[in-house]
Amino acid sequence: GATAGSSVLHVPDTTFHATVVGVDRPGVTARMFGALEQTTVLDVEQVVVAGQLVLGAVVLAPEGSEGGLAASMRTAVPDFEVSIRQVHAADVSGMLSNCTVTIVGRQITGADIGALAATMAEGGANIVRIDRVADYPVTVLALEVLAPDAAALRRDLVARCHDLDVDVSVQPRGLARR
Repeated sequence: GATAGSSVLHVPDTTFHATVVGVDRPGVTARMFGALEQTTVLDVEQVVVAGQLVLGAVVLAPEGSEGGLAASMRTAVPDFEVSIRQVHAADVSGMLSNCTVTIVGRQITGADIGALAATMAEGGANIVRIDRVADYPVTVLALEVLAPDAAALRRDLVARCHDLDVDVSVQPRGLARR
């Protein structure tokens, strides 16, 4: 709060998730973060799939500033879909993965990913990130996963793969993995 003799009232910071989605081109990231220049950046993810950019950032900004931030982002990238929402700090810090699930196949289908994702969800695991790491001669997907029990996840996924035309592995995350 304000101190005696001070006319400045401190507004507490709030954690926001800001996202822009649209056709990728040079300069979008620069313009978005220009619009967020008064924030503190806690996390960033950016991916381009088939020319479509999804750029998200978790930022700290003064409480109640989401309207101004959204307006600045819309001005910076007017042809992009823009969203900003308040998130709890615990939601941000709690999403670190503890294992990597690797899916390998000559052709990975939507049914394969859906079946494996359902198996993970049934065991309480949450997929945090998916990246394609190879595409020829086989496709390889790396899924960063937060799992309550990595050994049970491995067992369940291996059992599920018996009906699928893909192979799967589960590795614990850590410095040795990098």
